[in-house]
Amino acid sequence: DVDLANLDQRIEALLHDRRHLKLENQSLRQKLFRLTQERAQLQDKNLIAASKIKRVLSQLRSDINE
Repeated sequence: DVDLANLDQRIEALLHDRRHLKLENQSLRQKLFRLTQERAQLQDKNLIAASKIKRVLSQLRSDINE
């Protein structure tokens, strides 16, 4: 009878842990999705900034050589 009660408690604890881990996993997946989007946006901004810098440097070189 004590073993059955212990087993029941253990099962309840495992079910609770499973629910908690499922929610945590869902939250982490959402965070990963958001961070992946943010990373892509930052990469785009970096490419645009690098292009602008190259254009300015090219213009400066052109101005110096005139």
